[in-house]
Amino acid sequence: MEMPKAFLLPDRRFEDGAREECYPVLYLLHGFAADEISWIRMTEKERYAKYAEVIIAMPCIHRSFCVNAIHGLRYEEYMVKEVPYIVHEFFHASWRREDQYVSGVSMGGYGALKLGLSHLEVFDHIAAFGFCRRKD
Repeated sequence: MEMPKAFLLPDRRFEDGAREECYPVLYLLHGFAADEISWIRMTEKERYAKYAEVIIAMPCIHRSFCVNAIHGLRYEEYMVKEVPYIVHEFFHASWRREDQYVSGVSMGGYGALKLGLSHLEVFDHIAAFGFCRRKD
């Protein structure tokens, strides 16, 4: 699915030599009235990524709640298959389950809980802040 995505990468200038170990990945999901850039504009995630040695992936999930639409886009599949594939193909990211974090706020918090609890084989750590509840 062609969707906007933003990534924050660790600052490798502070390392001595090449890093053998792959970086853990934090997937951050935005709220209903936000987008993938909101995390950068409204928080200090950029500074966190720089020093915490973690890749932060912020995909656009529109107003999807990370669910697959019956007659539309398949956001859950996008978040579980496509986004991790892109992160691991382009960046020095770990594939280990224990290095996969999913978190979100508001609608993204709902999506983080749904994805994390529905796909235990992918995500090991889940955090949701100010999440809302859908009546499915």
